[in-house]
Amino acid sequence: MNPVRTRRACSGRSSARSRRASAMRASAVPDSGERSCSSVPEGSSRYSLGCDSSARAMRVASQRTPTSACVITLGSIPPRAPPSCAGPMTKPDAQPVLLVVNPRSGRGQAARAAEACARSLDRQGLPTDVIDLTTLNGRVARGDFDRARALVVFGGDGTVHSASALATQARAPIYQVPFGTENLFARAFGMNRSFTRLRDALRSGRTTTVDSATCAGRPFLLMCSVGPDASIVHRVAAKRNGTVSHLSYAAPILREALAPALPPLTVTVDGRSLASAEPGFVFVANFHEYAMGLDPARHADPTDGVLDAVFLPTRSTLGTLAWSARLAIGMANNGSSRRLRGRSIEIVSDGRPAPVQLDGEAPPADPRADMGSTGSPRLTTPVRVEVRPASLRVLLPRAG
Repeated sequence: MNPVRTRRACSGRSSARSRRASAMRASAVPDSGERSCSSVPEGSSRYSLGCDSSARAMRVASQRTPTSACVITLGSIPPRAPPSCAGPMTKPDAQPVLLVVNPRSGRGQAARAAEACARSLDRQGLPTDVIDLTTLNGRVARGDFDRARALVVFGGDGTVHSASALATQARAPIYQVPFGTENLFARAFGMNRSFTRLRDALRSGRTTTVDSATCAGRPFLLMCSVGPDASIVHRVAAKRNGTVSHLSYAAPILREALAPALPPLTVTVDGRSLASAEPGFVFVANFHEYAMGLDPARHADPTDGVLDAVFLPTRSTLGTLAWSARLAIGMANNGSSRRLRGRSIEIVSDGRPAPVQLDGEAPPADPRADMGSTGSPRLTTPVRVEVRPASLRVLLPRAG
């Protein structure tokens, strides 16, 4: 399904807007020419509304073929402008900033923030398109996003995870405005909810290139794991019916403590053995950040072209709690923990399949299924994890 996306073209100065409006009225050619959309009324959805030459003439885009510059569909993004990272963009056909929003994040706060941010950027001469992530279903052609100035994700790490497939396919850099539970991606780069900070990042155009990875062919950015933590993520996904908070994990953690998922694991890293039929956790990290500050791979670097695989052997709930305490105080590298770095990691569980989590999400076993689908079987072992070196551009906030 190709979603209709609303484009807010830069309106420029009020005098320029008046001159354009006068020229349009004099043209007497309906539904043609350049138009601007300076605002959308409060409470209106930018996912389905278009605009005519005046704000009073707003209409539902699906009711007629959009010819205004304010309404576009997938595949109709204007031609890519010459590379330019400094200064405001004032032409209506300039590269749009794609605001990818998860309307469920932050109990609706992310969607409201995206609307406010779009208005703010438009006033600053930066045209925007707002995209509802839930309408994409992961089936978007690369060309639809190649010409964007940036992909700005409003949501948590799960939203970044879902958008990562788009970001790695497109040439546009990604930026997170955090509205999730942990916001690990934003934390890694010093991103926050400041519109001013985002605007300055867009104008400076400073980027870096980082690695991403795949697990059983599914893209991820931060980490994947097999063990009790992945089992907890699967338990949360099975009961999820809205926004997830730290409180959402309380009951699943308790249930996991009573019956931890600790099947024997066999892990190989570029053909080298990390574990051989041993119960425990295995973490494969691209970034070192992990939930609740429990960072099992503190030396993981998303720019080194390899992944860090860490195995923590344990056979019981008590051992699991002991490892959690060590991680909390930064002592995971002591004792019997093991670490190898490589480009390809294979994880096999003996006896029964073990849950796998990616970026704090429990992806469906069927890669064609939507991440938010309920009732679908979730990803389990065996899996192969592979690095994708230098595959993702990140828009960096200004230092300081």
